[in-house]
Amino acid sequence: MHDPSHADITNTSVDLGTTVHDTATLTPDIGGFSLAGSVVYTFYRGGDCTTGTADAPAQSVTVSAAGVVPDSSTKGPLAAGSYAFKAVYTPAAGSSYTGKTALCEAVQRWDLGDASRDRGA
Repeated sequence: MHDPSHADITNTSVDLGTTVHDTATLTPDIGGFSLAGSVVYTFYRGGDCTTGTADAPAQSVTVSAAGVVPDSSTKGPLAAGSYAFKAVYTPAAGSSYTGKTALCEAVQRWDLGDASRDRGA
């Protein structure tokens, strides 16, 4: 999960009003084999990728043959709570690659009543 400057904020706490997005990278790219397919980004509110509620609809982006994956759209500004992104890669039909589900990436946004808390995740 990234902030607007594209800094990785996974498993951290962020300030009120922060907007976030997700990004995916496909590796390894083996010459001669297309990485074309899709990545579906799902954003969760109120918990992690298991306990949170998924925003509907999930966002699907097209992956180029070279493996270039567009970022997700931005979410926010965030209110107090827990948020997460999950990305799932599905290769195009006939691909030599298999699909992959990335690890859940979470972030917390503390409310002002939590100001004295440790801001680490």
